[in-house]
Amino acid sequence: MPCAATIAAIIARIDADSRRLFTETLETVKGHFQILFRKLFGGGQADILLEENVDILDAGIEIIARPPGTTVLPSVLQHLAAIGPRQFDDGRWRRKFDRNVYARRQSFNG
Repeated sequence: MPCAATIAAIIARIDADSRRLFTETLETVKGHFQILFRKLFGGGQADILLEENVDILDAGIEIIARPPGTTVLPSVLQHLAAIGPRQFDDGRWRRKFDRNVYARRQSFNG
């Protein structure tokens, strides 16, 4: 196999593994987030959604947090921004995370 084909095959495998691991990790985090949120607030709605119609590795992440009797919980975004994207060391993911948190903060601050 020529060198370029070998490199392309390796990149394709890494890309497929990244998509699989991201999806599995997101579903696990989403499930734990929903359970923990309902325990902490005695109900409410919590979810983590990916931007639709975009490559999963480039998709924005939306965090929905609504305690009982409220519509929005912006402090969850502030806490996530403080923690940062430690699970993934991909610069592209980190830039997307930072951009989304900044955009959400701006929308809450008017």
